[in-house]
Amino acid sequence: VLLTGFIYPVVSHWIWATGGWLSAFTPTEDLFTSGCGMLDYAGSGVVHLTGGVAAFWGAFTLGPRAGWTKEEGIPAHNMALVTLGTFILWFGWFGFNCGSTLTWDSPNAGHVAVTTTLSPSAACVTGMIVTRILKKKWDLGVAVNCVLGGLVSITAGCSTLTAGLAVLTGMIGALVYIGSSKLMKKIGVDDPVDAIAVHGFCGIWGVIATGLFFKEKLLLAAYSGRECDTSVGSQLKWQLLGLIAIIGWVSAFSIVIFQSLKALGKLKLSEEEQKDLDSTEHGAAAYNLM
Repeated sequence: VLLTGFIYPVVSHWIWATGGWLSAFTPTEDLFTSGCGMLDYAGSGVVHLTGGVAAFWGAFTLGPRAGWTKEEGIPAHNMALVTLGTFILWFGWFGFNCGSTLTWDSPNAGHVAVTTTLSPSAACVTGMIVTRILKKKWDLGVAVNCVLGGLVSITAGCSTLTAGLAVLTGMIGALVYIGSSKLMKKIGVDDPVDAIAVHGFCGIWGVIATGLFFKEKLLLAAYSGRECDTSVGSQLKWQLLGLIAIIGWVSAFSIVIFQSLKALGKLKLSEEEQKDLDSTEHGAAAYNLM
C-alpha cells in the first residue's frame, strides 16, 4: 500500500506529469536546466527501477530463506509455469508499451510494438549463448529472465530507439541481467525471482540506453514535436539525474518501511508458519506429493 500509494506516485509525477521537475512533458522553459527532461517513455525507471530498488531493500532486510546458499540458491519448483508466466508478461508488455502512445493506429505505436519484440528476443538469444559458453549447458531460467531483462531495458526507449538499437539494447540488457544476478548472490541477497537484477539493474540500463541511443526524429514523433537540446551529453545529464532521484527517494522510504516492519516482527514468518504456510494460512496444502 505504501509503495503504490505513496512512493510510486511521487516518482510518476516527477517524470510523467506536465509540470514534473524531471518530466519531458514539462515545457522546456519551465525546466531548471537545458535539455528535454528525462526520457522514460513507458517506465524503465518510473516503474521497474522503483520496484527493483524496493525489492532490494526488502530482500536485504529480510535475509536469505532457510536452505539458501550463494552457490546453489533454491531452484524454481516448476519451470513450465515460469516459462508460461514469462510469455504472459511479454504479451502484457505490448499493452503498456504500445498503450503509452495513447493510440493504436499511429506509426509510433507500430514502432513501439517492433522494438518491444526485438529487444527481448535479442536478450534471450544472447543470454542463452553466454550461459552456454560459461556453464557448458543451456539454462531455461536464464533464458526467460533475459527475455524480461530485454523488455525492461527497452521500456524507456521503446519509442525513441531504432529497431537496430533496440536489438543492441536487448543484447546488453542480457549481460546486465546475468552480471547483476551473480552480484546479488555474491553479496548474499536472496532474490527468489531475480527481480532486483531484472527490474532494478536492467531498469537502470534502459534509462541510460535511452540517453545514449535516442534518435531526434523519433523523439519528435513520440513527444508531440518537443523542441529541446537533443545532444547526447545534455540528455545523459537528465537520465542520470533521474536515476539518482529515483534510487534516493525509493531507498529512503523503503529502508524506513522494511526496518519498521522488522522491528515490529511483521516482516518474517514465525518458525511454525514456515513449516507449512499453506495449511496455517489457507487450511490446505498446495502440493500433495507421495
